[in-house]
Amino acid sequence: MTEGRKFTIGRDPRCDIAVADDSVSRVHAEFLCAADGSMTVRDRGSRNGTRVLRKGAAKPVAEVEEVVYLTDTLQFGGASLTVGEILAGLRGRLPDAGHGSAGRMPAAAVAETRMERCACGSVKPIHQRCPECHQ
Repeated sequence: MTEGRKFTIGRDPRCDIAVADDSVSRVHAEFLCAADGSMTVRDRGSRNGTRVLRKGAAKPVAEVEEVVYLTDTLQFGGASLTVGEILAGLRGRLPDAGHGSAGRMPAAAVAETRMERCACGSVKPIHQRCPECHQ
């Protein structure tokens, strides 16, 4: 994998993607976004774990890097985010990787935002309408 940048996700507002959910550790996990468009996730010793949901199966993520794809959903404790939502939270912070390979994420396709839990339980960008309940 080519050299890239690391980003954090967690409850701490200083994380690159802050998730306001008590089941999420202060610094829950980190992502490595490589210049070739690939993305990996690694758990940072979180209390409630990190899991990759792929094709109906949940796979725990340890403290080793796990490659993730656009079609994956990640669980951080009780909070679930799609890889697309994570990329949206990192927009403008990634190296421009062009279009990437099939199943990989082009860096130009992402947007900067912070995430929060909606009253319905869904995780959504702060100050935006919830895609689940539309509130």
